[in-house]
Amino acid sequence: MGIPLKAIREAIVNAIIHRDYSIMGSDIKIAIFDDMLEITSPGSLMPSVDPEMLKNTPSEVRNRVIAPIFKDCKLIEQWGSGFNKIYDDLAEYPEITMKINEPGLSFQMQFIKNNFVDELSESGLNGTLNGTLNGELELLLDKIVENPGINLNELINILKRPRDTLNKQIKKLIVLNFIERRGSRKTGGYWIVMKDEKK
Repeated sequence: MGIPLKAIREAIVNAIIHRDYSIMGSDIKIAIFDDMLEITSPGSLMPSVDPEMLKNTPSEVRNRVIAPIFKDCKLIEQWGSGFNKIYDDLAEYPEITMKINEPGLSFQMQFIKNNFVDELSESGLNGTLNGTLNGELELLLDKIVENPGINLNELINILKRPRDTLNKQIKKLIVLNFIERRGSRKTGGYWIVMKDEKK
């Protein structure tokens, strides 16, 4: 898999410049998983910024002291160019998809490997499922494969199952080492455990 280094660089610069430094006890986090690189910065988007239109939305500087320093250091070419550079770089990496989230009071960018589901199939996971899990658990696992990082409320909305039922089914998949939970209690979600990660 190719790595969109320019896009990741711009995302890290964006995280530093636009983070909300008034939120104490929280840091910028960069997490690397088998299928994804994730950058999370304290502070949600400014009220005037539409997350669906980041490429075409004028930049609104949150930190007017830090941003000019980055511009003087040539880490910023011009105001509002960061997301254009990210999208331009990602155009050369069709195997990578960028996803924007706002978990809690933070802004998150995920660079996700598109063929993750195909690799799961190649690893032999499907064959294991057919011999181990019933229909409801298989469907639950399918939704987690299709939506890495999905949380309990999202699973409830998709599968239309009671919260208690889903909690029990999720716990069973965790015990069987098919899935794991990542992230905080409020903003975390569920992920597939790859075959070579299983003990």
